[in-house]
Amino acid sequence: MNIAGRFLETARRIPSSTCLVGPDDTPWTYEAVADRALRFAAFLRDHGVIAGDRVLLTFPNSVEYLIAYIGTLASGAVATLVDHRAVARHVDFVRSD
Repeated sequence: MNIAGRFLETARRIPSSTCLVGPDDTPWTYEAVADRALRFAAFLRDHGVIAGDRVLLTFPNSVEYLIAYIGTLASGAVATLVDHRAVARHVDFVRSD
């Protein structure tokens, strides 16, 4: 079981517990994050991403980053993380590797 599986298992056990607090002090429950992550996983699959594909994620630290990361793993794809401040040359290298 990968990190997404563990996260989703936790969301099923304690859905209304606070998972994280957003930058505006808004609490996010496990259920809310899991729901959005699973919708992102479905979005990836609907757009042709299959198990083993790499998905490039370049986000600042945020709720959306966690949702995209968990969703990518839940889809069966591999999350390829790149610092959102990286220069275009570095992003191009990671994409082509």
